[in-house]
Amino acid sequence: DQRIQQDVDSFVSSSLTLSMGLLDAVVSLFAFSIILWNLSGALALLGVEIPRAMVFMVYLYVVVATVFAIKIGRPLIGLNFLNEKLNANFRYALVRLREYGESIAFYRGENVERDNLLTRFRGVIENMWAIVYRALKFQGFNLAVSQAAVVFPFIVQAPRLFSKQITLGDVIQTSQSFGQVADALSFFRTSYDNFAGYRAVINRLHGFMESMDAAEQ
Repeated sequence: DQRIQQDVDSFVSSSLTLSMGLLDAVVSLFAFSIILWNLSGALALLGVEIPRAMVFMVYLYVVVATVFAIKIGRPLIGLNFLNEKLNANFRYALVRLREYGESIAFYRGENVERDNLLTRFRGVIENMWAIVYRALKFQGFNLAVSQAAVVFPFIVQAPRLFSKQITLGDVIQTSQSFGQVADALSFFRTSYDNFAGYRAVINRLHGFMESMDAAEQ
């Protein structure tokens, strides 16, 4: 009952946080896409001229990065779900041990109970390390993508700068607008670990509701 109560609180707070973050991303995307559109120029790529290239580049850049990020971070959903399950099993075993301590001592079951607790605790630790390793991979990839996004617009706009089609100030504005649009489009990528925890909460609550419906029927 405590786990369900915590999941309900987490569901409400996460829903509010993620929805407000999504709203902020949509507003920033709309505002800075207009600025980036006005600053963008044509780019010749493999003999094909792409109009407003920076706008198309930022969307392509973020879409590709998001696909890889989801592939890297997707196991976090199952790991977060399993983390709560393993923790619940371990806590249940501790409560059971306290309630039946006298019986366990009377029948000399200390070794069996200790092995049982250590096995459950080992599962908790192993799953937590798996979460840490996967989160490091996910955050490391996001950091690399974010750092590359700082340099990317300068590389794309360099030919236009050297040909004096735009000024250095235009390049700086383009870089800033590119960063804002990329950050807005990257909302799902950068928040995927939060979405993974959110999805795990939804799965647990959905499973609880299904069990309640099955019991009523």
